[in-house]
Amino acid sequence: MTVKKILFVQFRKKELVEHEFDCVKNKIKSRNIKLEIYNAFTKAPPLNILEKYDALIFGGCGEFFVSKNNYSQQDKIFKLIQKAAEKNLPMLGLCFGFHLIGQALGGEVVHDPKNKEVGTYKIELKKAGQKNVLFKNFPKTFLAQEGHKDRLVKLPKNGINLASSRRCRYQAFQIKNQPIFATQFHPELSAKDVKTRLDFFKDIYSPGGEYQRIIRRTKETPIAEKVVRNFIEII
Repeated sequence: MTVKKILFVQFRKKELVEHEFDCVKNKIKSRNIKLEIYNAFTKAPPLNILEKYDALIFGGCGEFFVSKNNYSQQDKIFKLIQKAAEKNLPMLGLCFGFHLIGQALGGEVVHDPKNKEVGTYKIELKKAGQKNVLFKNFPKTFLAQEGHKDRLVKLPKNGINLASSRRCRYQAFQIKNQPIFATQFHPELSAKDVKTRLDFFKDIYSPGGEYQRIIRRTKETPIAEKVVRNFIEII
């Protein structure tokens, strides 16, 4: 039995590192996968770390925005992604990871809080998405958890748009002929996970009753949660 090693690059304060790790690990559900953490909140991993892994997952972030370039390690992470792409390593970007991979490979990310999505939203697969391995056995529309103020407005070079929502034209993409995928939505989160995450950022969402509104409309998203497992099957 061959065990595949995946590097999970996180961008979290220590209070959320374990929670996010558990969210991803619980969606993998495989004994053949060894998931290891590198928390890049203050320091990016070295390029030679790629030699040790079969794939990479880039997680979310509540403090930094790719559009604002306010993450001190952003250029180093871009180089890591570019190097991984050169090696044709499988990659999956989740939310902040979606923005990082998108811009690192030639796309464009903007800050757009007016069209932010926080909570549960409907995702619609494009024709390419309906045929894509990342969305194997998915219906054309499904619910997913969201939490972003940045959004992608230009696909990366050779990027294929796989999905969209009412507020966000690009909800998922793949780099053509490469095992490189990213989702704007959070396939690693269940409704319960969203509640835990919101509690951590409650000071941001409490004013004006937004916290309670998000909690009330948050629904279970079992279909979206299959994305991580489908990615694992690609490796």
